[in-house]
Amino acid sequence: MDPQSRRLTREGVHLAIGGRAFDLLLALVENAGEVVTHAELVARAWPGRRAVGDSALRFQMKVLRRLLDDPEHTLLTTVAGRGYMLTEKVRPGCAAGNLEKPHGDIPKIAKREGGAWPIVRWLGSDDAQPRLFGRETDVPAVAEALLSESFLTIIGAGGVGKTALALAVAARLANVFDKIAFVDFSGMERPGPSLGVASAPGLDPAIADWLQQMAPLSRNERLLTIFDSCEHAIETASALVERIRSELPSAVILAASREPIRAVGERLRRLSTLPLPAMDDSVDIDEVLSCPSIALFVERSQIAASLLADGRRLSLIAAICRRLDGIPLAIELAAARYQDLGLSGLSDLLTSAIDAGVGSHHQRIPPRHRSMSASQGWSFGLLSLRQQRMLCRLSVFDGAFSESLAVCVGAKHAPSAREAFEDLAELVLKSLVDFDAAEKTNNYSLLATTRVYALQRLRESGEEDEARRLHAVLFEEELRRLDASYPNADRAAWRQAHAKLIGDIRAALDWCQSERGDPELAIKLCLSASVLFLEVGLLRDYLNYLERARPLFESAPSNEYLEASLLKMLTAVRHYVGGPAEEMRGGLAKLLRDTSRRSSGRVR
Repeated sequence: MDPQSRRLTREGVHLAIGGRAFDLLLALVENAGEVVTHAELVARAWPGRRAVGDSALRFQMKVLRRLLDDPEHTLLTTVAGRGYMLTEKVRPGCAAGNLEKPHGDIPKIAKREGGAWPIVRWLGSDDAQPRLFGRETDVPAVAEALLSESFLTIIGAGGVGKTALALAVAARLANVFDKIAFVDFSGMERPGPSLGVASAPGLDPAIADWLQQMAPLSRNERLLTIFDSCEHAIETASALVERIRSELPSAVILAASREPIRAVGERLRRLSTLPLPAMDDSVDIDEVLSCPSIALFVERSQIAASLLADGRRLSLIAAICRRLDGIPLAIELAAARYQDLGLSGLSDLLTSAIDAGVGSHHQRIPPRHRSMSASQGWSFGLLSLRQQRMLCRLSVFDGAFSESLAVCVGAKHAPSAREAFEDLAELVLKSLVDFDAAEKTNNYSLLATTRVYALQRLRESGEEDEARRLHAVLFEEELRRLDASYPNADRAAWRQAHAKLIGDIRAALDWCQSERGDPELAIKLCLSASVLFLEVGLLRDYLNYLERARPLFESAPSNEYLEASLLKMLTAVRHYVGGPAEEMRGGLAKLLRDTSRRSSGRVR
């Protein structure tokens, strides 16, 4: 045993040992013949962790006994109620008293803070497997694809369940592979050029040793390696994949990342969010409860089964899951707050901010998973400055948008349209912008959780008003084009094709009619939106926007034609809505007098 290089050998053959197992063995060797307590071992292998379960320590001891070829527990014994003890005398060269302490800290693979290299450990049967919801077809499909492709990357947005799916696939294939390694990149500091695997003079000793130990094993055993959180160090992950596939041709690699690793031979499988319940009050209660997003919330919140018969409560749960886009992490975080806030309080919280975090006291949860804000911040920090700015500007879109709209609104900081298209493509690859190939025009969209985070960053940058004005101008132009096509179009087809624009039209109107908005643009947009609002049957909503637009003439440049057009539209919509006749006649007379006065008699 060499604590300096952290190597363990038997008759000259290197043994594969994880960082925690090595720390535990070193503690036992240093105290050979004495009991090392549970607390002392935990402090050695899990520094800074307050709570580590007995099962985690038992698993590591099982690993050590396998390495030491000690199935009868004669060398490494369990002392009931106290801890563990290494009973056999170690060789003089490795005796505890003769162990030379290295200068500085012992280099570990499993660094607790950010390090230059990922954490590597072996998975075993004792590793807990969380229950998955809505992935019944994904697990067998990924397992089958992995066996045929040998290098597969699961990609998707933050919190969608990529790691959980990878671990479930590993559990399914446990009988196929002799050993399963888990390589975690989440704790790495962002490596500079000199730290890349391909460009560095040599690997970190622990990683290099791990690869050397795997090489002889691969000749006799089937190995599966899982890469997790690769997006944090794509270049390092890609180079390490190339190294493994070069030195261990039979190795099978399953990666979980928010973007492709971009290594040779990579096959991708995009993981979507969980299915959401239909927005239909007539849906059967049992059908709603079987929806994966609802089932996940119900289990994690531990809500009483008797409460689920209440249709109102079930509707609130469904609304919460829709608000969170069916993202498993977001649903779990929200469910964790149910006992404190109740359904109504939780719904109110998510209406004002999509961030029902669990708090920093949950030490077992990685920091990036303690809130959706932290998860989004993790992804955001991996973007280039120009990509960050584009994502922030795209947050002004309420619904789906086209490639041309994305470039018009988001390309302010790109030197050219070509580079703006490249930035948009990168955001899609990094799972921050969704792309729907089935849509003919508006292919792109942002998840609500991403939009909320990016919009906050846009406000902090001071560019929100500029981006919203451009958004409103573009949609006002789009509405005028739609109006021109309306007379000759099939109304049902026209309505179905364009009704989805209502969200963006409302967002544009809300900004234009606000204190920071543009009064003249608000009036033009309101008039241009008439056909769409009337065709989809939102008369009262449209009337509200018209009435809010009328006082804007006080601050907008004088335009008698616009004022007359607004008056005409306001009168017509009031008539359709069915306001009181006397009130409508009186209001109309006043509107006519005001318009005539403001136009010096030119409009009567």
